[in-house]
Amino acid sequence: ANRFNKGMDRRNKSGHAGVFWYDRYKKYQVSITVKRKTVHLGYYEDYDEAVKVREEAEKQYFGEYRRK
Repeated sequence: ANRFNKGMDRRNKSGHAGVFWYDRYKKYQVSITVKRKTVHLGYYEDYDEAVKVREEAEKQYFGEYRRK
């Protein structure tokens, strides 16, 4: 089944899939799940930068099937 475009988890508070506030480091943690494996994409102080990293990863891993 195609799960790439499923709705965002209701627990998400950042407003963007794969971007989470990590209170311990006071930064945004970015990750993406590919073939049931979580790929860590780093920690970012700036929300917009974190979102940009996540969107680039979506293009790289999911191509035309990515979340739009």
